[in-house]
Amino acid sequence: MKFSKQIVFATVSYLVLLLLDFVVTLYSINESGLYTSVFGLKIDMVMTEVELMTTFSLSITMLLYYILWVAFIVLLCTIVGKCRKKKIKAWG
Repeated sequence: MKFSKQIVFATVSYLVLLLLDFVVTLYSINESGLYTSVFGLKIDMVMTEVELMTTFSLSITMLLYYILWVAFIVLLCTIVGKCRKKKIKAWG
């Protein structure tokens, strides 16, 4: 797999995980307050009798997790690719 495809795959898979984390965190909120999801998304929720105000903000943790996730996927794809090439050479 080419490097650019690895980056795209890592980014899309990270966004899917981030979306799942967001949904789980958002639906677990039952009162006003500041909440932080596993991936570092900060949710400030203010509930009143009249309105529900939600503010989302990003943290440096999200960037760190993204960089680590991309590095992990690229490393994993590189290792799997090298193992496949060795197996193909052994059979040929």
